[in-house]
Amino acid sequence: MKYDNEIISDRPMAGVAVRPIKRIPPDKAGGVQGVLANRPAAVASVDVTPPTVTLAALATQQLTATLRDNHGSLTTGAVVWSSSDATKATVGSNGLVTAVATGSATITGRVGEFSDTCEVTVS
Repeated sequence: MKYDNEIISDRPMAGVAVRPIKRIPPDKAGGVQGVLANRPAAVASVDVTPPTVTLAALATQQLTATLRDNHGSLTTGAVVWSSSDATKATVGSNGLVTAVATGSATITGRVGEFSDTCEVTVS
């Protein structure tokens, strides 16, 4: 019996974008039979909100990254956050921006090759 790349279902679950579900051969599933692989769909776009923010020094702002697959459906992924100038604004691994000193910085949320930004002005 051949299992490799046999598609069982390609319909996404409600509210979750998924790649086609494939049967895993028992010899590749640690001897467990009937195991299905259900993986999140690949990220095709990142949308960071809000796109701009003005903060007083030491104030914080939570940013959110919305990830979508190539069909526009919501999906999941690990967002890597970074600041163009940490002397003006920093960002934590959860997207929380902290204003440091007067000036501006660009905060980037990235998943693989896809990214979006928020322009932060510290007054």
